[in-house]
Amino acid sequence: MARTAAVAAPLRHPAFRRLWLGLSVSYLGDQFTIILLWFVLQLTGSGAAVGLVILCFGLPGVITGAILGRLLDRYQPRLVMGFDNLASAALIAAIPTLYALAWLQLWHVLVLASLAGALSPAQWQQALPSPGWAVPGRCSSTPPVSCRWAC
Repeated sequence: MARTAAVAAPLRHPAFRRLWLGLSVSYLGDQFTIILLWFVLQLTGSGAAVGLVILCFGLPGVITGAILGRLLDRYQPRLVMGFDNLASAALIAAIPTLYALAWLQLWHVLVLASLAGALSPAQWQQALPSPGWAVPGRCSSTPPVSCRWAC
């Protein structure tokens, strides 16, 4: 009984509940990319096409990572990540929409995957702990909410 109470203790805090819910919805949305890979394989029958989609998801983030990192430093990370998640959801949702309209071609999937991949570093950069709060006397002495609950 005491262990259950200890596990549920963070859920009593509204800030943690919002963080947990937001991360859960974001993670669930990220899983649609796995479904997309299967969809491309079924649509084309080509492993090379699946490889191209994976490349289109991964490569643009290398270029946009520094830009998105600056945006996260300059503006509220919650706003940048919220915009990122909404834009990624809209890009991924465009694929089944185009398919339902019978307009979907492989190049549509590659372009949409590239755009979604360009936004992905915003999610991962904010999830990493910032060294500024970890060093005593530098920046804020309070760790981000996600790190406070990890201990």
